[in-house]
Amino acid sequence: MQWNLTTILILLGALFAGYGIGLLEMHLSRQKKIKALEEALQAEQNRQEIPPASPPPEASLLRLWADADQAPKLELDGALLDSPASATPEQRRRLITLLTQIRPWLEGGPAVPAAAASVPAPAPAPAPKPASAAAAKVAEPVVPPVAKSIVAQINDVLQSRLPGTPLAAKRIRLGETPGGGVLVYIGTDRYDGIDAVPDPEAVATIRAAISEWEKR
Repeated sequence: MQWNLTTILILLGALFAGYGIGLLEMHLSRQKKIKALEEALQAEQNRQEIPPASPPPEASLLRLWADADQAPKLELDGALLDSPASATPEQRRRLITLLTQIRPWLEGGPAVPAAAASVPAPAPAPAPKPASAAAAKVAEPVVPPVAKSIVAQINDVLQSRLPGTPLAAKRIRLGETPGGGVLVYIGTDRYDGIDAVPDPEAVATIRAAISEWEKR
């Protein structure tokens, strides 16, 4: 092969062309890597800028307060009740359900702190000297009557409605669980709640007793 000027120029042109193509490919590859890195950084920045989702607001079930005239105001499930007469039967049943749920919490309230229990009580006034042995006899303490629960009050109304009806022989009565739930007894059978009773006539009688209790 003869090395003339034309051949040398062709070889040099091919060499420079290959070198240029290599540089171009390196540049394009570098640009792709830079662009991918920029997109990843932008996505990470967008994730950091998204504020965390705030928790849903808590629903108010029952609220009691006094207005400027010290008149009690009651709000049930966000609805204001101006007076007991303004409550619908559904609202009365809802209020009974909430009070039944609250009662175990009230009965199992926290104990009196030890600091409060250690406060000395004021000294009692000296008792007058008894005039006779009969007057010296210590009077027995009077135990205040225990208020009946809502379920017990409704059961009293139910028992007053049963005599003289076909349901009197079925021995229907209401009870309650330690947690405040309603139990229905028909003879020796027990049902958890009014809706679990299979006898529609018994259910109607129990609901009639509840309605009568609400009107009292």
